[in-house]
Amino acid sequence: MLWVSFVQPVFAISNQLTKEIDNNVQEYIDAVFSASGSDIFLLVSAIATFLFFMVIVGEIIKFITGNADWVAAFTAVILFIATLAFIASYGPFTYVIKGAFEDLGNVFQFLIVGSKDKMFLSDFIDRTITQAVQAPDVGFTDTIWMWAVTIIWAVVSLFLQIAFYLADVFVTLGYSLARMVGVLFIPFLIAPWTRKIFDGWVRFYIGWGVCSILLRLTSLLSMLVMKATINAAGKFENPASTMIDGNFNVTAPLVITDENLSLLWAIIVFGIISCIMIFSSFSFAKMLCSGVGSASNGATNMAKSAAVKAVTVIL
Repeated sequence: MLWVSFVQPVFAISNQLTKEIDNNVQEYIDAVFSASGSDIFLLVSAIATFLFFMVIVGEIIKFITGNADWVAAFTAVILFIATLAFIASYGPFTYVIKGAFEDLGNVFQFLIVGSKDKMFLSDFIDRTITQAVQAPDVGFTDTIWMWAVTIIWAVVSLFLQIAFYLADVFVTLGYSLARMVGVLFIPFLIAPWTRKIFDGWVRFYIGWGVCSILLRLTSLLSMLVMKATINAAGKFENPASTMIDGNFNVTAPLVITDENLSLLWAIIVFGIISCIMIFSSFSFAKMLCSGVGSASNGATNMAKSAAVKAVTVIL
């Protein structure tokens, strides 16, 4: 079919493009943090220094008024050092987190279909459209309804494939955007009154990782539903036959008849719902990430613990 020959190369090019985008974003981040003359680097450093100065001034005022809080002062120093360390390792750190989410998605896919290839879903839909379902070879006027339903199913499958492609591209660009803007949010970890801004970026970044996993699982669920429904329809023709085997290979075509036409409608309905679920992955990820704890609180608690030990030793 025409759309099969069009969409398949688009997916292959997209995988190469994703790698190239990742490389370009990494080059941008390296340029920002490796060159001390970078305007962005100077801006980030200035914000971090200013916030640290404001926190320390507050602690000095407490000391002058007789309400010295040495733990808070040492905590500020530790967080400032941690922020500088985070700035120095921002590129590799965020890349590792992104890779961890991608590897987790690949593991889920491997456990379900035995392959980590992102093209697997596209290949399966292509095989299903071209091999798994066939309209009956009889008079056109006698089967015009079955032909129409078969064409509708093929169109829905095409939209399912396009939905997965567009959502995958959106996640790739979202990841890139989160990494690029994240450099501006690191300094807000230092001051208590700006930490919510830092937490907002963390949730934003983690959200894309969760979304990538949900997108992969939703796509795999669509494959399982399509396989199960086609095999169920095939039972009407031959109870012992299997149209699609455990490796998702088409072993025999399903010829549409009056008896199994209703199950083809079921495939269409599940395909439409799968498209909706794929685009809903972003909302699902947002709901899941809304419960993510405060990253700044975790960093602050660790800094306080270290500060308490330092104060105990020094004072």
